[in-house]
Formats: sequence, C-alpha cells, structure tokens
Amino acid sequence: MPKNKVSEYSSTASNNTDIGGINIAEGCAPSGINNAIRELMAQLKDMQSGTDADGFTVGGAFTCSGAAVFSSTVALGSSATATTASPSDNSTKVATTAYVDTAIGGSTKLSDPGSNGIVARTASATTVARTITAGTGISVSNGTGVSGNPTITNTGVTSVDGSTGAVTVNVGAKIAALSYGAVGTYVYGYIATSSVSADSTYSGSSIFPAGGHATAAISAGGGVSAFYSRGANALSGTWRAMGENTLTSSPYKLTLFLRIS
Repeated sequence: MPKNKVSEYSSTASNNTDIGGINIAEGCAPSGINNAIRELMAQLKDMQSGTDADGFTVGGAFTCSGAAVFSSTVALGSSATATTASPSDNSTKVATTAYVDTAIGGSTKLSDPGSNGIVARTASATTVARTITAGTGISVSNGTGVSGNPTITNTGVTSVDGSTGAVTVNVGAKIAALSYGAVGTYVYGYIATSSVSADSTYSGSSIFPAGGHATAAISAGGGVSAFYSRGANALSGTWRAMGENTLTSSPYKLTLFLRIS
C-alpha cells in the first residue's frame, strides 16, 4: 500500500520501501531518491496545513509559543491545567476557577447550610436553612421555598373592622363615631300595639323612638304624654329590649332598646 501520509509510515525503517508510490527499496533507480524527497516534502506540507486529515500524537511535552486555533471539539484529560484568571478578568479565555476563592475573600465565603430551605446568615460566613412554619389561624404551603415561593394562608384569624392579624382598635373612637340608630346604639322607644318583654328582640319597623323634638304627639287616654315620636318614623334593623318604664301620663311603656343587627 502506498505510504501517502505520515501515519502510514512504519517505525521499522526497512518496511518503508516506498513513499507516495515511489520505489525507494534497496537498489531503486537514482531518480526514485530525488522523487522520494520531493514527495516527502509535499506530505510534510500537507501535515503542516492539515489537508491530509491525519491524526497527530505528541508523546512528550507540547509547547505552543504562538496563538493556537482549534476548529473542532477539544477534549482535555483530567490532568490538564490552565492559567488562573484575575478576579476582574471578564473574557472568553480558558482559565481555571481558582481565582474564585481570592475574589470572595477565601474564608469569608458562605457555608453550605447542609439542607434545603430558605437561607439565613447567622454569623460571618455562616448560613443555615430556615423554614416558614404555620401558627394559630395561619397555614403555610412549601415553607422551605424549595419548589417556589411559600404560600401563607389565613385559615382562622379573627377579622376586626376589616383587618386581620395583630390589630389595635380604638373602641372609644368607634363608639363616638356611631350615628343615631346604628348597630350598637341605644334608643328609648315604644311599641304601641303590643307589650314588650325584656331581653326579647323586635323588628325596628314596629318600634317608634321617643325623643326631644316633636313632630307628632302620642295621645293616651284623652291626654298627651311627655314623650314624642322622633319624626314619627319607625326604626330599622333588629333591636333587643333592655328594660322598660311605665309612663305616668300614658298607658304605654317606655323601653330602652339596643340595636343588635
């Protein structure tokens, strides 16, 4: 077989009897030697330019003092080394990551918390994994945050005036802001068509309040009582009878009502 590239040469000299099909065996024609040298030079040039697609193995140390360009995949062995880049080097150069320890101060790097969870810094260069846990009236999903953001749900915290959690309510201000006839307010009134029992509840539509400015008087047994209907309008909501008093000039009983709804 003609030896057309270096990889086809034999390491046994006597086996190399041709080069590129030119006879260089013992006793060859003198012209074969000239042609063989020319063929060898051509093959060496093909190897240097890479046109022979021949493999190349270096058994010893290989040093490249110029730029090296790799046009295909390069596989490096486990003992291959590279230079260490400076912490400020932001480039595409091949380098080791040994500079990382220098960049973050060596011993000041954060420790591995050792388990999954939300990481908290507890001391210099020390971290620990934390978990959000549920409490009274609160449920937590994915408290470690491993599979996404934790979800905190209100499952039973009492709502105060539309707010939840630790809420401060100025009760005095709330009471002071109550308007006439609102839930939580009291009123003196009477039910003209029925008797009233203490601690019973009544519809506001059947209760007429007694008040200070009269637009309609209450007639009783031919006389006029000392109490007057406040605009002669029935009340709204539901009221609880808290106590009663019989009017001296009227058969009607004046009752203290508390609006409960």
